Amino acid sequence: HPEARTLTYMDHLLGESVAAAPVYLATGSIAAGYNFLIVVACASSAWAMYRLVRLFGVPRSGAFLCGFLFAFSPYRLANLELLNQLQMQWLPLGLFFAFRFLDRRRVRDAVGVAAAVVIQVYFGWYYAFYLALALGLLFVYAITIGKMNATRLDTRRLGFVAAIAVLAVIPVTLPYFLQHIEMPEFKRTLGEAALYSADVLDYFRWHPSAEMTGLLHVPSGSQSYWPGLVTVILGSIGAAELIGRLR
Repeated sequence: HPEARTLTYMDHLLGESVAAAPVYLATGSIAAGYNFLIVVACASSAWAMYRLVRLFGVPRSGAFLCGFLFAFSPYRLANLELLNQLQMQWLPLGLFFAFRFLDRRRVRDAVGVAAAVVIQVYFGWYYAFYLALALGLLFVYAITIGKMNATRLDTRRLGFVAAIAVLAVIPVTLPYFLQHIEMPEFKRTLGEAALYSADVLDYFRWHPSAEMTGLLHVPSGSQSYWPGLVTVILGSIGAAELIGRLR
């Protein structure tokens, strides 16, 4: 104060604030609201990944395991202090509706995709970009293999859904645009972008608080993107099984 649009200096956390508001109003405790958001993020992320994996015919037990590993991955546990990086449930949910749309061409699945993107924008910009990139790659792939046929799409209704989604994100997008015009110098330098970007070693780096870090003497650090030993082992077994079937 009195500066305007200060929420644009980082992720705005508007979605998190609305979600935690009932708990905060009931208890008067910021800690309770924060813990509520962590629990909801973990539970909803596990459920969303479970639904996505089930879409491909994976048994319930396997889908449950996928949801569990996604919800309680080392990456999430290493970022408990960053609420915007915990809200990962909209990524698998957006992909769930996208895959169903490509398979069934139903407008309601397109509504699901648009809703996931819009809600993600209100919960955090980082994952909104990731979700948009994933959806873009998926639809480019679908076009490449001939699965996206414009003649089979209800373009009028899809256009209406897209227009509503654009209007829905304007309130949270316009302040960033205006702030950029007012403060063009307020941006990360190339050096800062490099500092906060991941390098190859970060994907093998374990979090210092992990019990196995001290036992195995593996690379560690605060910027740790190691998916977890169990995930790597099970993923390798699954990849080997898939390659065997393709042969």
